Amino acid sequence: MKAPAADLPHVFPRYFWHYVRPRAKGVAQRIEEHTVTSAWQDLSNRELHSAINSLTPWQTAEGLAALLELARRTLNADSTSWLITFSGDYGRDTPVIDWMEGWKVMDVAHWQTGREEYWQYVDACQIRIREAGVLTPLTVEAIRHVGSHRCHRLSQLEQSAGQNDGRGRDRLSGVYHLNNRAESYLLADRTEGNFSDSENHALMELILSFPRLQHWLMLERGLARQCERPLSPRQQQLVHLLLQPFNKAEIAERMGLAQSTVHSYTIALYRNFHVGSRHELMSLWLSAPQDATTTKK
Repeated sequence: MKAPAADLPHVFPRYFWHYVRPRAKGVAQRIEEHTVTSAWQDLSNRELHSAINSLTPWQTAEGLAALLELARRTLNADSTSWLITFSGDYGRDTPVIDWMEGWKVMDVAHWQTGREEYWQYVDACQIRIREAGVLTPLTVEAIRHVGSHRCHRLSQLEQSAGQNDGRGRDRLSGVYHLNNRAESYLLADRTEGNFSDSENHALMELILSFPRLQHWLMLERGLARQCERPLSPRQQQLVHLLLQPFNKAEIAERMGLAQSTVHSYTIALYRNFHVGSRHELMSLWLSAPQDATTTKK
């Protein structure tokens, strides 16, 4: 079978670049100019909401950081974090953390802590949990209800078991069900006092408010239904570059690779996504996310 061609930007559908161009340019550009820890001080909640919906497919890191800040404010939380998990096979170049019942953590983000530091923290926590041999109440609920959008509150679960006095730490866990092999978690933590029922509902509303961002976070990691396996960090870098108006030479320069190597990597990427061209790869980002309707609170 003839290998698919690694198409160049001049054959892309013009509507793609029009579609992904930020619709609220001022807010999006302001976000792009800041770091994760300082970007949000000058933006209102409404601006953050607008920014998340107006960033391009290669600005998902900025969108995720904005979502974490918006969640922290909305829920009056001390900190917020995010995980994306999957079940199934993966390549040796894809780092993972064992999570639960065959599920793995593929990526993490934190409202303030850097990605690598938070990855090490999550990994250490999971090692301690496995050594103890006892699942946390939130993990048990997550396993029980896999397959739906859902929110769980640690204090509520502990109160049901007669273990919560209302004075300790509390955590809200909001899960967005991407498909039968991928889910993302938005976590909110509070060091003193419990979250309320209204805050639990607010988190559910928040995780359902940005299906396009959730869709892109899944796609760029190779967690779409048609993908054979999740992507390695290097493949994710290639995806981000392919989504932008760079030709093969420019992509090779940014990745520090020969053009022939980039071509080989691109063909392998197409096969993983079951597409035959750069045009078809981009169409996956244009497709509408699934309706977020199945929920459990």
